[in-house]
Amino acid sequence: LTPEIDLVQNNVYYTAKENYGLKISLTDDLYDHNLACGIEPVVTVNGKEEKLDWTKPETVLTLAENGVYEIEVNYENYLSKAETKTITIVVDHEEPVITLTPEIELIKNGVYYTAKENYGLTISLNEDLYDHYLACGIEPVVTVNGKEEKLDWTKPETVLTLAENGVYEITVNYANYLHKAEEKTITIVVDHEVPVIELIHGIEDP
Repeated sequence: LTPEIDLVQNNVYYTAKENYGLKISLTDDLYDHNLACGIEPVVTVNGKEEKLDWTKPETVLTLAENGVYEIEVNYENYLSKAETKTITIVVDHEEPVITLTPEIELIKNGVYYTAKENYGLTISLNEDLYDHYLACGIEPVVTVNGKEEKLDWTKPETVLTLAENGVYEITVNYANYLHKAEEKTITIVVDHEVPVIELIHGIEDP
């Protein structure tokens, strides 16, 4: 197996190439004879056999879609069995996208204002291989006024709750092994208290 790859992490091969091709070759002195007998390598991808062109002892397995591919290659002629070769390849040629969804009452000079109590900002991530990267410990990073907030990222969408009145500078970043999403920032002012004017009688001018 000859992977032309961008990155190897924990024995997993990562590529951002579209229509990625894995070269598979076989050394067998009697290849043509065995091929004429109907004997050729068996390639499975995620447990499913792939039919490839074995007219020569070298072929290419094309992985067109984003995904995690568990590949196994076996070969056995009448007398011998080759050592099984396995490889895991992650194809990821899509840039992840962060989306902030503020349900808000007012926007002034790029600042979002809300009078809601326990205001929730929805943060979502468009990432084809979200579950894979999450299992690798990769998740979005959210900071509020410079301090990182730990949120529930079991799904690619979560809610940041802003309970107290205040001015919140929020930044969201995300990067996997191959791509970095465009950073998203937003300023939200939470103000759910009604201001009160007091008039005090009996005050003499100095």
